[in-house]
Amino acid sequence: MTRPASPRLRLARFGFTDSVAAAKLLGSAPDGLGLWDEAESAPTHPDAGAVLTALGDSADPDLALRQLHRVDEAARRASSADGPLASNAPFGRRDSPSSGASAQFAAGTVESSSTTSSTGVYPDRAEKVSMFAVWSSVRRASAASPFRGGDITAIMGGGQLDLRLATIPSGEEAVIDIVAVMGGVEIIVPPTWEVSTPIMPFMGGVEDKRFPLLPTDPNVTRRETGGRLVLRGLVMMGGVHIKT
Repeated sequence: MTRPASPRLRLARFGFTDSVAAAKLLGSAPDGLGLWDEAESAPTHPDAGAVLTALGDSADPDLALRQLHRVDEAARRASSADGPLASNAPFGRRDSPSSGASAQFAAGTVESSSTTSSTGVYPDRAEKVSMFAVWSSVRRASAASPFRGGDITAIMGGGQLDLRLATIPSGEEAVIDIVAVMGGVEIIVPPTWEVSTPIMPFMGGVEDKRFPLLPTDPNVTRRETGGRLVLRGLVMMGGVHIKT
């Protein structure tokens, strides 16, 4: 006779290596996402099961879950002031902001935030940047030397970061953590920077719109000896665009 699988083992089947932590993050609100019913040892509803399956299909389910939990916390903070997300902040509900979204909304948000010239933004010289947008758009510029990275969160909004005046020393790298849910992020970089994008997209995308450098372009040599920008994080029903 086959023994029934334990609740932790059932979560492990979705790819989570730390089932204890996963159960806490997926459990009931306010500490969890409301996607996992501990008593039934099963997803709270079919939509929750689809989310768990998508997390399990990612390269790192534990990291994807932590990023999703971070997004939910940000939405709750925004709704605490009776903001536009107040009625649907928890991701575990059927009426969550992730329902029925599309990456086209995010693309439109990015384009609308870039209609104004980025030269109108006063550049900040802080080594790290932090941007947060919920139902709004945020534009920043950096002239940091050196630039060390930062974080960008866009929930149903858009963020634009102009790094053309910033500097990453040769042989070093700067890391920007990105969370975009039904939102868009646009990053403008110098042509000499190497850009790496280990971003995990879920019904979203990452697009590098820079033109390839020609062999005769002097920036080819500069890119080989220049700094490296790493963009990592989670894009859900949203988009990240890289420009020069």
